[in-house]
Amino acid sequence: MKISKNQLRKIIVEAMAGGTPPPTNSREWMEWGISHGLDANLDRSGQVVFYTDDRVVADAAELSGADDIERDNMGQFVIYTGAYDKGRAR
Repeated sequence: MKISKNQLRKIIVEAMAGGTPPPTNSREWMEWGISHGLDANLDRSGQVVFYTDDRVVADAAELSGADDIERDNMGQFVIYTGAYDKGRAR
């Protein structure tokens, strides 16, 4: 039996999350952030983003399906979730 890379990634993500599926919307991402000790922020377009100095948390976000992770000019990881909360866009 062969397993695709995407299937393997999903299995790893679920195992790391205790069998819970990865977040798929803004509310779930905000809950994910709380469970990792992060405060959710919204960018100008209403996308849920997180800031952290912790590489392990950034890696967990990537495994959970975050759209992108970058470093800002202060060296923090910026986690772009790809989930939008249009009702709260600033």
